[in-house]
Amino acid sequence: MGESIRIAVERALTNHFLGTTSGFGAGPVRTIDAAPSNLSVALGQQFGPDPVTVLAEACDGPYVTARVLSDGWDARWPDAESPGFFRYLVLSCAVVALAVDADSKDFGINLAALWRCDNIFGSRAALPGLWTKLETWCRARRASGAAIREFIAPAKGRVALSRFGLGNVTHLGPTYQVAFPTWRDLSHLRTVLSRRPELLQIVQDPFEAARHLCPLIEGDKDFKLPMRLASAEYKQLYEAKATLLRLHRFWGALSQVLSEIGVRPKREPAGVPELTVRLGGGIDDAEATLCLRGVRDDANDGSGTVEGPAGLVIDGAEEWMRKRGRRFVQSSLAMALEDGAVLMLEAGFARWATSDEVAELGGRCLLLRRDGHRRDLDGAGRLLGRLSDKWSLYGPIDGLAKASLLSKLGIGARSSLEHRAGIYVRGGVKVGSAFLGKPAFLPKVFVASDGEVSLIRGDDFPPEVRLVQSAKRQFAVESLRTVSGSAAIRLEEAPVEGIDPLVAERPITFAAEAEEHSRLREPDQVRWTCVVELRVEQAATIHLGTIAPNSAESRGSAAGQMRDLAEAVYAGGAGGWSEADLVDLVGEVTGPRGPSVWDVLRGLQEAGWLSSTIATTWRVRRWWLRKPELAPVVLENAPCFVLRGSCPDALRRRFDATVRQGGGQVLAGRAAGDYCLSPLAAAGVERDKLLAELRWSCVDLPKVVRVRAPACWPVTDQEPSRHEPVARWGMSSGRFEAKTSAEDSPVELIRHRREAADRADLYTVRSGSAAEPPWVGVSRTAAILETYRRARLPMFEVRGSWLLRLPQDGYLPLPIAEAAALRTLRASGPYLDGERWTYAYPIDDKLLDEVRYLLGDAIIREVPAADGGSRHSVRMSAAEMGLVRARHGLRTHFGTRS
Repeated sequence: MGESIRIAVERALTNHFLGTTSGFGAGPVRTIDAAPSNLSVALGQQFGPDPVTVLAEACDGPYVTARVLSDGWDARWPDAESPGFFRYLVLSCAVVALAVDADSKDFGINLAALWRCDNIFGSRAALPGLWTKLETWCRARRASGAAIREFIAPAKGRVALSRFGLGNVTHLGPTYQVAFPTWRDLSHLRTVLSRRPELLQIVQDPFEAARHLCPLIEGDKDFKLPMRLASAEYKQLYEAKATLLRLHRFWGALSQVLSEIGVRPKREPAGVPELTVRLGGGIDDAEATLCLRGVRDDANDGSGTVEGPAGLVIDGAEEWMRKRGRRFVQSSLAMALEDGAVLMLEAGFARWATSDEVAELGGRCLLLRRDGHRRDLDGAGRLLGRLSDKWSLYGPIDGLAKASLLSKLGIGARSSLEHRAGIYVRGGVKVGSAFLGKPAFLPKVFVASDGEVSLIRGDDFPPEVRLVQSAKRQFAVESLRTVSGSAAIRLEEAPVEGIDPLVAERPITFAAEAEEHSRLREPDQVRWTCVVELRVEQAATIHLGTIAPNSAESRGSAAGQMRDLAEAVYAGGAGGWSEADLVDLVGEVTGPRGPSVWDVLRGLQEAGWLSSTIATTWRVRRWWLRKPELAPVVLENAPCFVLRGSCPDALRRRFDATVRQGGGQVLAGRAAGDYCLSPLAAAGVERDKLLAELRWSCVDLPKVVRVRAPACWPVTDQEPSRHEPVARWGMSSGRFEAKTSAEDSPVELIRHRREAADRADLYTVRSGSAAEPPWVGVSRTAAILETYRRARLPMFEVRGSWLLRLPQDGYLPLPIAEAAALRTLRASGPYLDGERWTYAYPIDDKLLDEVRYLLGDAIIREVPAADGGSRHSVRMSAAEMGLVRARHGLRTHFGTRS
């Protein structure tokens, strides 16, 4: 066997038996289970199907092994991650475990049988020293920060050996003490289980094994002292409410016997049923997702994730879980749905979720209640609205009211987490196998017990990063600066006197920024379609106005968070973003006092970062990253190229370096506010050279069709009569309101939705004039613009070099906004106008001309310069005042007001 193979075997054994992230936990090592089944797990399939043979070959044959057992190990080992002699110690434990299948019970004879040679292993004088040497090596590696467990060498002397029933075993005593379980105990355990078939089914669960099997072993003198001691420890830990029982050596021995008999121990659940409700513009716009938490949402994973209107998803939830088997029917979520009262926790921006762990987590909550619920639930909060004919939503609830509600619902202090073991890291954004280290997107840590949780830092890990407890068994990773490096999260359960505590560790790595994706997934045109907002034709040349180089405005702290958001959107978006996940991500940055999440997303869409699609078979939306592109413009009769597409910091640095190396100049544009990304452009560099170096494409933007509204809007052949009206546009509030609202307005805008949710929403615009027939379309943007055009009321206001939106919702058509951004090298997006968040577009004469030609002069109001920046014109009518006075409308973020 070559040296590289020997090093690989030695390192695999070290990681499996001594590593803190193995299946044995991170506590002290006192025993080694070297049975063939466990060696197969340690070595995997890469070395072959017979792990014992591979282990023997890695020890360099019988003569080298005999010399090591007799004289010790003093050779230089090239791999610092492993001791070099550990494979000989594991081999000695494997011989003890194999004695049950051997013709002889003699250690030397059984070891010689592995190579089919004579017994040359009579001298084992170096074995006790090798175990002590392993203890020293582990101590040194732990001191250097390596993820290695503490090894405790067995006690020496005849007294210690006699306690284990070994008698006077020359030099083999420490090996017999370390090797666990022995062949004698495994053989007798198989006999006990074969005689009790009913017990065989019960002990598949680690907690039931402590209750039913450990008392039998304690009174059975045919088990040797090591097995009886392990069983007694296991039962004591269970009685002390330990949750990490799967890490104990007794469960490892029992699992080995169960697998040999052909019974698989009960595994961790593949997924926990979870119901999520996301509130959009209001309770009428609520959507729900039903999935198995912890299972990837792939088309062939069998999880069967369901998304759609909240009422439809909730009404079908019980049937969804019934189809997935008995375990899901008995879950806490299924029982809560059957009972008619489901507690839901705040899980993100405008997002509320429930699962088996709902009682363990803190924060505000809502109550999803079915009509006719029998319990008295006074104090459950006010009625927020109805999600379906059966279910209503109450809340928010926190503090003492939440504790009282938990008691009334019969939810105890402990949840089903006590039947699972481990450390769970949730949230955050993945960069390969690491987490993005931006402060706003650091993950949360959930633990399975009330033990001590700590952060074990690597040499490269920043000292200012902290684990802060935010709720029971919940911890937040917090840092004021970007985190980069590796660490481990350690959970150590409360110790029981005389027993090593059960300890688990989970490694966690952070990356400072997103890595460039080798490929961006593009939407399948059969499943996904774009909602067209305006008819367009062939591209035309765009001229860039005269700007000063590097004329970016000074940005506040929110601008840094926006750059972090861009990194997160890029890092997690290689396969596209579901709208619910993307809304949660943006909400982490905007918060309750920031701009609308939809305005931030629209800004990224107009900047060329994202494209939005809607499913062809139902109304769910998905967002996709766009490839980096260069848009050609003309600056002072010279070619210039504006950077478009999804470009995180790494790609922007690459663009900057390429332009400067080519003798060009990078121009940094302005942005409407801190929640926008400043555009970049290249001037003074050859087009072919730039494209060859960057390997990006050069794309022209389409030209707007010069046809007045409503002829410029895309049309649809769908009939509103097959949809249900769900919301009405309020002229005074400037947003969609509940369908029951009755506002006297000459123009009516209604949003319609199919009950089956198998198509996109429809919008109808009607006016009292017979000369203007009703307009029906699927574009929300076009519908709002057409409403204001027909009402002949201003939707935008000119403010210096920006065009500000007056209502709370609505945008310019995407082709017009993109062209305006290119002509001005400015980014549109959320804009803070005094105390009110609105949306701003960069303005030039071309934009004003296009918008007024398409929509009429009344759509834009100009404020005289002498106005001093006031948002309102002195000639404002009463109707116009109603459009802009609603500063305290209900925001998308549930329970907060802007």
